[in-house]
Amino acid sequence: MPEDVSTELTKVFRQCIKQSGVDRDVLVMSKKGEFADDKRLKEYYFCVAKLWGVMNEAGDILPDVLTKKTQEIYRDEALTKKLAGLCGVRKDQPLETAFQMAQCYYKNAPGDLKIMQSGVLSDEQKATIRANIRECSEETNAIKDVVQQARQGNFADNQSLKEYLLCIAKKNQAQDANGKLNVATIREKLGTVLGAKDADEIAEKCAKERATPSDTAFEAFKCFYDNAPEVAPVF
Repeated sequence: MPEDVSTELTKVFRQCIKQSGVDRDVLVMSKKGEFADDKRLKEYYFCVAKLWGVMNEAGDILPDVLTKKTQEIYRDEALTKKLAGLCGVRKDQPLETAFQMAQCYYKNAPGDLKIMQSGVLSDEQKATIRANIRECSEETNAIKDVVQQARQGNFADNQSLKEYLLCIAKKNQAQDANGKLNVATIREKLGTVLGAKDADEIAEKCAKERATPSDTAFEAFKCFYDNAPEVAPVF
């Protein structure tokens, strides 16, 4: 995929995660091919389709734009024609149209389609994340409902949540044992997804020391979630 197209899509993904409020786990599973019948997930894909320009607000697919955008990814006219024709089918509701189109591209596109696969974690990474979540939950006695709300973007001013996020940040090497931010590590991890320029901008905005290590973690997680939710640490 050309770099300019990848950059455009990354910005679209970022905005639509924030706008739809889609659950992180549900979104990640869809990028592995498991599409849950979830309203926020459907709203996410409708948002992506609109911002990418292939659907309008009324739910109509714009075939010429869909063909053009698909061609930008594959540079293969025959494949583009096949995918656009097969997947550009209007359903009864706009959300269903976008949702079915996303599934169709996932099932019929060859190889790793970055529009669908961006942000997918390996089995090893997922196992590490699960272990970190379990250990930090036990160590901090974090309130499950408060953590779940934070995963959806609602960060309560709760000390157990702050301690939990600090624990996660330390395990991710985003903060050291003393709670100080590892800015170089943060920039490196952001850069693998966003590119150096955007990574520097987000790190500059979000990687700031606060009064306490737990406040630092709390404010950093909130900032990353608001400004780059597709790369915010999974917690």
